[in-house]
Amino acid sequence: GDGEEIFDHLVDAVRDFFRHHGNRRCLWETLAENASFFVPPIHLEQLVKGRPLSRKKSICLDLSAAAGKSTWITPRSVFPDSFLVETQRGCYRKCPFCTIPACFGPPRMRPKDLVLKDIGAAREHGALRLGIIAPESGDYPWISDVIATVRQQDFSVSFASLRLDSLTPEMLEVLSQSGQRTLTVAPETGDDELRKKCGKPFTQKLIIEKLKVAREKGITKTKMYFMLGLPSETVEHVLETARFISLVRRETGLNTVASFSIFVPKPQTPWQDKEFSSPETIETRTCL
Repeated sequence: GDGEEIFDHLVDAVRDFFRHHGNRRCLWETLAENASFFVPPIHLEQLVKGRPLSRKKSICLDLSAAAGKSTWITPRSVFPDSFLVETQRGCYRKCPFCTIPACFGPPRMRPKDLVLKDIGAAREHGALRLGIIAPESGDYPWISDVIATVRQQDFSVSFASLRLDSLTPEMLEVLSQSGQRTLTVAPETGDDELRKKCGKPFTQKLIIEKLKVAREKGITKTKMYFMLGLPSETVEHVLETARFISLVRRETGLNTVASFSIFVPKPQTPWQDKEFSSPETIETRTCL
């Protein structure tokens, strides 16, 4: 869950450990007093003994109460010149392989005025770039206002996640103006029907249309993420993915890189009980 609701309890417990008792077991027990902590040395022992375990997710329902932005910028960080601004948490898409809807609470939007205020103050922190943080940037209702403010402030910008069916020409344009030439997308599969089962009900036609717009806006390369071993996947689905990659190259003129991962059923998702594909199956399909 979210950290805002439990952070004070964590800090107080750790400070007591270092300043007063130094007893690790006492630290574990203090942390476990908060129902949103899972403390393995204590709670795994309970589970092994068959005892009921009552824990709950910590969810910050009012994102205006969350920091929602970087508190400092340092050259020692992964993003040394970037100021990160959060626009939303949670996701309403409910893709059955994805942990976000199940694990991170309901969709919540930060108020537009706070987001724009944070962007306006980014220069004070020495930022040269902005990073927009969201499970799906295009789902933010005021993304057009965000982009307009980014342009007014003359920032380069990047988006943590982009979904093809919510990708707009203005988003592509601001990415290109920021010097980005690669667009990363995740069709998951080349087959339209199987993609729909994955929670992504957009077609090959729409994908190619969006990538053509990207090319017009100055994008020269696309990196496409696919999965092998999806539930109900057949050899024909894999062959269709290969054909689709060739089609993208031919129709869009983009330098196209395809990246494949193996489907992993994740706990607390609708597909948590689906089977892994056997190593033999995966090896056969990667050689198609």
